Amino acid sequence: MRRLFLFSALLLTSYAADAQVRQGLVELGGSASFVSFDGQTQLLLEPSAGYFLTDALEAGVSLVYVNLEDAGDSGTLALTADYHFGRPGATTVPFIGAQVGTSFTDDTDVVVGGGAGAKFFFLPGGAITGEIKVLSGGGTTVGAFGGVSIFF
Repeated sequence: MRRLFLFSALLLTSYAADAQVRQGLVELGGSASFVSFDGQTQLLLEPSAGYFLTDALEAGVSLVYVNLEDAGDSGTLALTADYHFGRPGATTVPFIGAQVGTSFTDDTDVVVGGGAGAKFFFLPGGAITGEIKVLSGGGTTVGAFGGVSIFF
């Protein structure tokens, strides 16, 4: 049993060495967070999709749904652009990004934001993402987000 586990671990880590972003890839991702602080509960869901226009530049869309316990639901639909600083064969790819969108649940006309983070490839076509974002529109939100992405 131990040999099977070691063989599987070696196989998975050898595949990860070839993982990288490149032109023509599609990324489907999502993040979720649940925060309970001082009697307030917040749920945030953010599915996203992107397409790599070049080896470094990705354009996409994201949908952000937020449920704040006493304030109700809110949501934003945004266009996104991320620039990646990966090198060929890298398993960790840092990036910076910007987004502009609109709220579809309240009177906020424009929501803008930016962030920085990294994609940590653990399998070919699979990455764990981490990002710090600032969003502004009807108020300012700063947060750390984590999620999973698949590439094909």
